[in-house]
Amino acid sequence: MLKEANQRLSVSGSGVRTSEENGDYPVEKASLSAKNVTEVLFASDCHSRVLCVFKAYFDESGHHAGASVFAMAGYLTLSRNWYRFEREWRNVLSRFNIGVFHAVDYAHRKGEFGRWPEERRRDLLDSLLKVIYRKPPKLWGIGSAVDIQKFGHLSESAKAKVGNDPYWLCFQICITEAANFIDHLEPNAKVSFVFHRKDRFEYRAIKLFNKMKDDQEWPRRVRLGAATFGSSSEFVPLQAADLIAYEVFKDMETKARGESRDMRYPLRRIVAGPQKIYNFDERSLKLALETEDFDH
Repeated sequence: MLKEANQRLSVSGSGVRTSEENGDYPVEKASLSAKNVTEVLFASDCHSRVLCVFKAYFDESGHHAGASVFAMAGYLTLSRNWYRFEREWRNVLSRFNIGVFHAVDYAHRKGEFGRWPEERRRDLLDSLLKVIYRKPPKLWGIGSAVDIQKFGHLSESAKAKVGNDPYWLCFQICITEAANFIDHLEPNAKVSFVFHRKDRFEYRAIKLFNKMKDDQEWPRRVRLGAATFGSSSEFVPLQAADLIAYEVFKDMETKARGESRDMRYPLRRIVAGPQKIYNFDERSLKLALETEDFDH
C-alpha cells in the first residue's frame, strides 16, 4: 500500500517519489508546490471551520483491448467550488448544444462532433479549459499513467502487488496525492472521491480504499473521506476528469512509442496550471514495485 517517507510521495517507503533530486515522474513541475497552492488558495477557506471538505473526481483512459497506456487523472478542490464549476461547465455545453462532453468523441470527431469545423471545435475546447483554469485557479490536477507493455515486463510477483492491473497502481497514486495535497491545511480537512463507473472494479476498489483509510502506518489516512462511483452525466466534474485523463493518456502514449512530438495544446494548458502527474516507464515501475514490499 502507498505510504509516506521523508515528506515525499512514495510506494512503500522509497518507490515512486517527487523531490528536487528525483523529478523523473511528473510531466512538468507546477510553478507552486502543493503546500504553497493550498496555503494561497484554500487556507482561509478552511481556517477554524468545523469541517473542511474537498472533493476529487477521477476518470481513466486506456482500459481497452490493445491500449499501450493506461492513465487515471482528475481534479480536486473544495466541495463548494464544484457548484460554480458545474454551473459554468453546463453553460458552455448549452451554448454549444452538447449534452455530455466525451474527450475521445471530441478528439476523433465522433457523434455530434463529426461535422464540426475546426474553429468551432477550438472554441469549445478553449471555453471548457477556461472553466477549469479560471483565475485564481481553484482546481488542482492529479494524474498517473503507466506504459502497459513495460508493466507486462515486470516479474509476476511485482505485478501481483498491484493486482496484475495498472488500474490499481494509478488508483492508489491518485488517492495518495490528493491526501498529500490537503495535508498542509487544518487538521479537519478531508477529501472525498468520485471515480468514473467501472462495474467490475468497483467492489474491489472500495475495499482497497477502505484498507488505505484504515492503514495505521499511514498518517494521512485521516484525510480520506468517502469514495463512490458514478457516470459523467450524473457527476459533471467527471467530464473535466475525462479531458485531463485523455490528455495524460495521449502524452504517455507518445512517450511509450518513442515518438518526439510537440505537447498537445490541451496538455500545455494543463501543465501550466497547478498539477502533479506521474508517468511510469520501465525504470520507475521497477523502482516502485520490484525494490520494496508493496502491499496492495
